[in-house]
Amino acid sequence: MDDQAPTHLALSKLVDRRLRVRLEKDHELARYEAIYQELRNEIRQRIEQRDRYSIQMTVSLAAIVAISATRTDQMRDMHRVLLAAPLVSIYYTVLIQYSYAVHSVLSRQLREAIEPALARLTGVPVEFEIENYYKTHRVPGIRRTFFMTSMWVMTVCTTLVIGLTESSWTMDSILVLSASLLYWVFALGVTLLFPKGA
Repeated sequence: MDDQAPTHLALSKLVDRRLRVRLEKDHELARYEAIYQELRNEIRQRIEQRDRYSIQMTVSLAAIVAISATRTDQMRDMHRVLLAAPLVSIYYTVLIQYSYAVHSVLSRQLREAIEPALARLTGVPVEFEIENYYKTHRVPGIRRTFFMTSMWVMTVCTTLVIGLTESSWTMDSILVLSASLLYWVFALGVTLLFPKGA
């Protein structure tokens, strides 16, 4: 009977330790899963946000182009409304590119920290986790490039249209063209601030 007491005590400690380790592992797993869900939700919100920005930019630019085309004899300078187009394009491009940059940081955190920890805790290969899988099978950033290209097209075309449609080179015309050229500097700044893949 005396021999069973130490064995029972040792067995009890072993069970307690294994239970404690299991509880700690379950708590760690739950914490990583919560972080994973939070990051995935933030990424989904970023994608939805970019879609909204894209729609807002398209509607805004269409309205500007439509208004600028309403030139009449009484309103000969309506083409100057186009001067707002690069500003709108640059503004939305910055918002969209910043959203992509944050998305990249969140994806990297998932891929490099959270998914490997989940794989370790669950025994599932890390290659099956969504960001690690996507990293090896993704398509190039076509939309990201599209937004940057459309900003440049809008800036260049506006400068050309305004330069070609100004009938007389008054001080107003020079100021309008100067403002248009200033957009080139802003577009270049956006391009340098958000290089491809950043």
